[in-house]
Amino acid sequence: MWQKKKKTKEKFMYEKTKTREKFTRLDWICLGIVTLLFAVLAFLNLGTTKMANNYWKPDVNGDSVILDIKDAEIDAVYFLVGVGDDPYGNTANLNDVSFEIEASADKINWKPVALIHNISIYAWTEKPVSIIGNRYIRIRGYNKAVVMNEIGFKIAGKQELADVTYVDGTSYSRTGKELIDEQDMISLDPSYYDSTYFDEIYHARTAYEQLKGYPIYENTHPVLGKEIISVGISIFGMNPFGWRVAGVVFGILMLPILYEFLKQMFKKTLICFAGTFLFAFDFMHFTQSRIATIDTYAVIFTMLIYYFMYRYYRMSFYDSDLKKTYKPLFWCGIFVGIGFASKWNVAYGFIGIAVLFFMNIYRRYKEYLHAKEMVEKNHSKDEMDLHVYQSFIPNLWKTILHCVLFFVIIPLVIYYLSFIFIYDITDIVQYTKNVIDYNAHMFEYHYDLVATHPYQSAWYEWPLMLRPIWYAWNESTTHLGAVSSIAAFGNPFVWWGGLLAMVATLMLAIKKKDKVAWFIVIGYLSVYLPWVYITRITFIYHYYPAVIFLALALGYVGNQILEKCKWGKEIILIYISFAFLCFVYFYPVLSGNWTTREYIKRLQWFPTWYFMTGD
Repeated sequence: MWQKKKKTKEKFMYEKTKTREKFTRLDWICLGIVTLLFAVLAFLNLGTTKMANNYWKPDVNGDSVILDIKDAEIDAVYFLVGVGDDPYGNTANLNDVSFEIEASADKINWKPVALIHNISIYAWTEKPVSIIGNRYIRIRGYNKAVVMNEIGFKIAGKQELADVTYVDGTSYSRTGKELIDEQDMISLDPSYYDSTYFDEIYHARTAYEQLKGYPIYENTHPVLGKEIISVGISIFGMNPFGWRVAGVVFGILMLPILYEFLKQMFKKTLICFAGTFLFAFDFMHFTQSRIATIDTYAVIFTMLIYYFMYRYYRMSFYDSDLKKTYKPLFWCGIFVGIGFASKWNVAYGFIGIAVLFFMNIYRRYKEYLHAKEMVEKNHSKDEMDLHVYQSFIPNLWKTILHCVLFFVIIPLVIYYLSFIFIYDITDIVQYTKNVIDYNAHMFEYHYDLVATHPYQSAWYEWPLMLRPIWYAWNESTTHLGAVSSIAAFGNPFVWWGGLLAMVATLMLAIKKKDKVAWFIVIGYLSVYLPWVYITRITFIYHYYPAVIFLALALGYVGNQILEKCKWGKEIILIYISFAFLCFVYFYPVLSGNWTTREYIKRLQWFPTWYFMTGD
């Protein structure tokens, strides 16, 4: 007769600190392959390094320059407008009339041709005009903070510029010859390649203003992200490559960080390669790395924050030197400060790392309760029982006190000091007042913002990619039928596949009480769920930080497949191959490379996906 077996109580085990996994030669090779491939594609046609940088600006309102076009018939003017240093500290307001174009046959009687206002900064602009029978052109300037880098006049019915010479000018600091000294730089086929697009008109411009010490225009985000952009400008100049290069570099740097993250979680080279590869060729990661906005910096610092918290998450202050457990917490706090100084929404991730930190402390507490019972009730003489019993409370208080330093004091100091790029810290009282006023303005702006945008989207639309954001569009005037388009959304194999992987990870976290699975799920929810409560206008790129955890969830599920499925390796390789083919298929609307309307139309899979004008 069968007898029911008695369930034996499992022996209590103290959790041990996990040792850091080291890279193998194969790891370095795999990481090198994915990083190099991404870098080549990300830098390819990133932007020109040639830009008209000499400029003319009015010294007083109404200053003018007279040019001679030798009676050529003109049907369009092309110009590039930038920002200058107004000695009175005014910023360039591009909504007001900045320049006026007039024409004359005799330099006495002038008639209006066009007003230049409400324009994009550092973007070649075409303005249709009709100039017939007038030899002379007069440019008047009305804003001392707005400069004109170059202007050209297109001959009617032709794709070429009229010869133009300088006649006269009224400003005393610059002659006006600067308007026509770089005619070879004028783009008759402007696109993302030689101009700003989307929020580059704010962030690239403000980065340049911070670099030059001009009054800054965009003050609705912290300073550090734009300062990082300015490094590229300082090296390569105020041109599209210069203001985008930092984003690509940081997009590349995310890959070894993520590979290391995956290595510590799953150890297996194939999983590390697959997860990094999927993230590298996610559409959002690629597009955002190539645009001069601050979101890329928010994402990389979020990634570093969670990486170092994971390093702590797998440690125990019972079997490790207590001081060694401070190291990942210290670096985690450093990147909290740097990230918050780049973009405020990095703070959403702080919720998750707080939860993960206290989960680790709770596990130490449970071990302490066991040790306390063993020592006080059972009079255990076991060395580990005694060590845990005696060390928990002092270790806990020391850790919490260090966390006040690492996660409160140090981040606040970093954030406070980040404003040295725009304010003079030698006058500490005025500096502090400026920092407070700046942050009060930021808070009021985001809190009170009431705006709409044709490509805004709600938080619940992001995971399913119901509403991509369309950044740029150009139709070629020199190559009939050629168009350029840039949109930001996700690779279906990363976003849709990652969402399914996240659900599976959650289920396994609950079923197996898996610490790694819980870490991934908590990280994902912490950077995503806060947007549920945000009432201001939002866009799909706000989901970008969540892609980190989609890649980790795909790695987690891939690891399960590899361990339990005979054909696991083949399944993973096939999956990432299809993801890359999908990237190649959508490449034209991710990169802005010239293509055709017919091709773009095939990419609009759903009625809410718009990547071109017209049908």
